Amino acid sequence: MQLLKLVESKVRVGIPLPWNVRNQDCTLLLAQGHVIHNDTQLETLLERGMFVDMEEYKAVEALQEPEAKPAISLYNRWTLAIDALEVILPHFSDAPDGLDAIHALADEILELANADADLGLFMAIRQDQAKHLRYGYSHAVHTAFLCGLMTQQLHWSSERTRLITLAALTMNASIAELQTHMAAQDYPALDRQRAQIRLHPEHSVALLEKAGVADSEWLTAVLQHHEQNGGTGYPKGISTVSEAAQVLRMADVFIARITPRQLRQSLSIQDAARCMFKEDKGGPLSMAAIKVLGIYPPGTS
Repeated sequence: MQLLKLVESKVRVGIPLPWNVRNQDCTLLLAQGHVIHNDTQLETLLERGMFVDMEEYKAVEALQEPEAKPAISLYNRWTLAIDALEVILPHFSDAPDGLDAIHALADEILELANADADLGLFMAIRQDQAKHLRYGYSHAVHTAFLCGLMTQQLHWSSERTRLITLAALTMNASIAELQTHMAAQDYPALDRQRAQIRLHPEHSVALLEKAGVADSEWLTAVLQHHEQNGGTGYPKGISTVSEAAQVLRMADVFIARITPRQLRQSLSIQDAARCMFKEDKGGPLSMAAIKVLGIYPPGTS
């Protein structure tokens, strides 16, 4: 039995389930026709993990009568982008169309950024839909969005801007589920978790190479996105870091700082921007980010 992980947009509160819902071990959780009555119940189930037999899912989809699809709002497209990454990323290196799906998602994020950058900033800053449940995926989407805006401000070519978006979506491919778990845990990181985090750039690159990625700038950006000029970063402690990796790290750290977790409150946009400016010594990368954000970006309390 091949299982498909269900995401928030596939399950509707108050509507009977069209298929049986199982856990990751294939054990039946909810029978077809069961009704989830409220958002709290749905959030609990999503956190636990909801799966459906792929064949059963396809059979139900085939029976549904085709109908004109209503236009999807930009707001909902941001939520669907996170849904998509949650489905794609855990298996992209093994799925025949996994890499194509990552490319399509990068194009969608860039299109959303061009359509309404202010809405994208609002979604990144407020993150009302995350609630710690999908941090590993929402963080990557928001980081990819900010990288795209920064590199456009830096006048990168469209090809390089797309590449940094791809790198942001895949930089944490090996630890996305761990990140989600750690964002919600009410105790400090364990030693084994710290070890996984320290090695994740190399492990993520290995997954990309397995999927067929050969672009050296993409792979280098992912490998070096926690390195720092001067040798104080990880995993290798190199002293000279690629420009793409520097952009990726800056956006990654900024989004992490403005996102609340169970153990700590988020920094304000202004405080996070000050930290970024100080660490970059007022360089062109931090200036590009600050120009994109402005003093009071949409979503600022």
